Amino acid sequence: MVETLISNLKLFAPIDLIGTPCLILWAFTNIAFLVYYVMRLRDVGPLSLDTYFVIRFLYIPIVFMFPFAYSVLNLPYAGPFTAPAWNLLEPTFMVGVIGVVAFAVGAAIQRYTAVSLPGFDFCEASFREFWTSRRGVIIGAAMSAALICLLVVLGFTFGKARSVALVTPSLRPIFNAWHTVHPFVILNTLVYAFLSRSIAAYAFGLLLAGLGLFGETRQASIEPVAIFGALVCFHFGKRVKLRKVVPIGLAVVVIAVYLSGLRFGNFGVPRFSYFMKHTLYGNQFNDLRDTAAVRAGWDGKFLLGKTYAAALMAFVPSSMSAYREANKFPKFTLEGSGLSHLKSHAGLRPIVFGEAYFNFGIPGVIFIGLLSGFLVFKLAALVHLRCSQSTDRRDMTAALTAMTYLGFLLCLLHTSAFFGVYIVIFLLIAGRLLSRYSVKNSHAP
Repeated sequence: MVETLISNLKLFAPIDLIGTPCLILWAFTNIAFLVYYVMRLRDVGPLSLDTYFVIRFLYIPIVFMFPFAYSVLNLPYAGPFTAPAWNLLEPTFMVGVIGVVAFAVGAAIQRYTAVSLPGFDFCEASFREFWTSRRGVIIGAAMSAALICLLVVLGFTFGKARSVALVTPSLRPIFNAWHTVHPFVILNTLVYAFLSRSIAAYAFGLLLAGLGLFGETRQASIEPVAIFGALVCFHFGKRVKLRKVVPIGLAVVVIAVYLSGLRFGNFGVPRFSYFMKHTLYGNQFNDLRDTAAVRAGWDGKFLLGKTYAAALMAFVPSSMSAYREANKFPKFTLEGSGLSHLKSHAGLRPIVFGEAYFNFGIPGVIFIGLLSGFLVFKLAALVHLRCSQSTDRRDMTAALTAMTYLGFLLCLLHTSAFFGVYIVIFLLIAGRLLSRYSVKNSHAP
């Protein structure tokens, strides 16, 4: 029995790690996260903006998944995940822990500062007065439908659009535009349904989410629905019960894993073993493993901000800019991991501090950690202030705006989708202008 236990342990953590300082640190980090969550559960409820970020982008991919990254079951999913990458898991985990500590320090600093978030009121007004109104939902849906029609005319097919975009750089900007607009519209539609208590609007939002399968990604389908669920939790705070949040969260994970299987032609109902393997060893939460894989083929020379500069130029298609093509972060991850020969691969996703590390080393990790902790907890405090005691459903737009700002932060942490920042900012400005135009016309004689 002891030999069987040891054999099973090796499926997720090498037995010689037990008792080492790294595994002790891993155990301590788990305890620290548990204490943090219990405190936040008591103060703000089962899911707040900060616990959403911490659980999804810090705890699960960096801490919880660390032992599982050692399993041989990663091999079918990780490509060239060789011995050098395995040997880099511990130092990569340490990089993540340094980032988490910096994040905690940034959160603490936020409590003693009175810095306002630039543009927050402007963005919320755009959501409240236009994008979450009936008129805004109709216009948004029309935009998304027009982009889908254009993509179909250009040769994109349902459920394969992402694959076509990856191998056709000249058409990728159009797909990227739809891939940003469509989830934006889904989320606004569901918030409008919440504000108006309209069953028909909820149904329309879910219909749009189903249509998002056209793009072959979770971001355009299940992701905005899951984010809407999080917004509801933010809005109601402690009025939401943990026993309801947990099964819903697990259901979202199951759906996400199933949708991931659809990309590879797995249309049947997955077995439990399939689900567990794809969740623990697939490409759902294995940011730590993928970061180690990139480090294994990296020459150690820091990028010194080149990928951030390329991201700021995201309004220029990479097919028209040699600098962007040479320095975009997805290309760097493919080259480091030995996957650059796969033209239809979008690149690996490192931990949230990964790109900062490859650009500036540990100082970059500390800076990004401080910035992230400060901004996430500033947004969480603002949402809690606006929504915790509110009975006005219109305050949901404060949570929606905060989540949009969080999206901007994530685009900074993973610059591969930075083009979305420009598109969303354009939509918010357009929404504000259209709302003012409508008000002006309504008062015209």
